[in-house]
Amino acid sequence: MRDLSERSLDTAVQLGASYADVRVVHRLEESIAVKSGRVEGVASGESEGFGVRVIVDGGWGFASSSIVSAAEADRVAAEAVRIARASATALRERVRLDDRPPARGTYETPIEEDPFAVPLEEKIGHLLAADEAARSVDGVAFTETRFDAQRETRTFAATDGSWTEQTFTHVGAGVEANAIEGDEHQRRSYPDADGGTFTAAGYEYVRGLDLPRRAGPLAEECVALLSAPQCPSGRFTVILDPSQLYL
Repeated sequence: MRDLSERSLDTAVQLGASYADVRVVHRLEESIAVKSGRVEGVASGESEGFGVRVIVDGGWGFASSSIVSAAEADRVAAEAVRIARASATALRERVRLDDRPPARGTYETPIEEDPFAVPLEEKIGHLLAADEAARSVDGVAFTETRFDAQRETRTFAATDGSWTEQTFTHVGAGVEANAIEGDEHQRRSYPDADGGTFTAAGYEYVRGLDLPRRAGPLAEECVALLSAPQCPSGRFTVILDPSQLYL
């Protein structure tokens, strides 16, 4: 990423940019879905791209690409300069940047266990165990469990000497039980109403959710809701937790 960034900045300056910066993003994703004892889907993907922003004659220009190569760095930088030069012809006021010290530093989500290094079979087995625990409860119609992981690395470099690199890792997992009786359909999920939640952490977070242990009691609650009395009507004080407030 450093070579690509430096190439983009050098090209932009050579073509007349008084300022230039470049952002390079690399993303890694994985998801696993299990439904009623069957693996419904396993998907993984990797993508990357970069964008160059420049100032020429007081005007901004921007261009980007999903092709990460030296030749593409030259092309994108040249395109950004061309756009900036064109926008400068219609300016009422030229762009002026405030003086600031260069930004330098690195950040990485603190994790104990890399979710992408955990064997796929182990992750699937964890979901199947939770799914089986939920399906073992009489009255459950169908179940769903899932796992998701994302990792994004963002690099920023600028002609003022700035250089930052950030790596963010997020994981999520959840289990859901559904019970049906006549026209009545009840649903319970953990750890939240959507059946899963993301957090900045490694696979240790998924292990900590302990889905196989939580799934059985969750399914029992789901079935119990079929025969639960209806909420009374009237004016009452209702307490909502954060997962409901954001709806």
